[in-house]
Amino acid sequence: MCERSIRMKIGIMVVTLFCASMAWSAPEAPTMPDSAEIVWRFRAHGPVNGSPVISGDKAYFAAGDGCLYCVDPETGEVAWKFQARHKGLGTPAIADGKIVFASNYFEMKQVNGKGQAEEKGLLYCLDEAGGKEIWKKRFPDLVLATP
Repeated sequence: MCERSIRMKIGIMVVTLFCASMAWSAPEAPTMPDSAEIVWRFRAHGPVNGSPVISGDKAYFAAGDGCLYCVDPETGEVAWKFQARHKGLGTPAIADGKIVFASNYFEMKQVNGKGQAEEKGLLYCLDEAGGKEIWKKRFPDLVLATP
């Protein structure tokens, strides 16, 4: 477990991750550092709109390029990335070795001879260790919340 702050530059956004041991109880709350140094930088090929999630010794985040990234929070090295079918990815949720996240997209339909875009949603489940797709589920509407 890292004992220092980590500042990541992801896409056009700088995200500072603070890692500390969680072996504390109130009133012994850990103090945040007065300053942080940039330990590494990562450039995604699109904006990161959600929050990074730390699980074990990895950090996970979705970017506007349609990829869910798994990186080492100590070095910034990419362990794996998953290319979703569409770009609107949400913040992942992690439990029991699985990662679940949403993706939204537009589907074109012909209605009365005119093209009409319908907003749809997908929910993905990946294996946390290697980013392999376990399943995905389609929804008739957008998925607007983190699983």
